[in-house]
Amino acid sequence: MNHLQDIIDNNRKYFRIAAWVALAVLAIYMLTQVTAVMSEQSDMASSADTVTADSEATGDVEAAGASTPEPKATTTTAAPGPKTIGQIEVVISGSLNIRATPNTSAKVLGSAVKGSKLGVIAKEDGWYKVVDSNGIQGYVSADGRFVKVLSGDL
Repeated sequence: MNHLQDIIDNNRKYFRIAAWVALAVLAIYMLTQVTAVMSEQSDMASSADTVTADSEATGDVEAAGASTPEPKATTTTAAPGPKTIGQIEVVISGSLNIRATPNTSAKVLGSAVKGSKLGVIAKEDGWYKVVDSNGIQGYVSADGRFVKVLSGDL
C-alpha cells in the first residue's frame, strides 16, 4: 500500500508542475499575440501616414492615404485679426500646407483641406500670406492648381 501511495504522491507533484508549465506557456503565447496585434496596428498606422510631395511638382500638397476619409472643409469667419485683401478656396484633394515662410522647406504650421476658405493678407512671389479659421497665419502656394480666388484683386 505504501508503494501505491508513493506513486500517487509523485503523480500529484508532476501534475502540479505540469499545470505551472502550461500556465507559463499560455502566458507566453498571449504575450506574443498581443505583441503581434500591436505591431500590426503600428504597421497600419504608418501606411496611412500622409506623404509630402515635391514642392515644384505639386505646389506643396500632401496626398492623403487611400483609406483616409477626406476631412470636412472649414470656412474663415469674420473675427478680429489681420486685415484681409481677399479670399481663396483650396481646390486640391488632400490638404495644402500652411507654412511659416514662403518656402516649401519652411516649417508647416497647419494645413487646409479641399473646400477650406482662407483669408488673404498679402501676395508675395507666387505665395499668398493667409489666415485660416483658427487664426493660423502663414503662406500657401498661389498656384491655380491648388487654390482659386473667391474675392479680391489677387
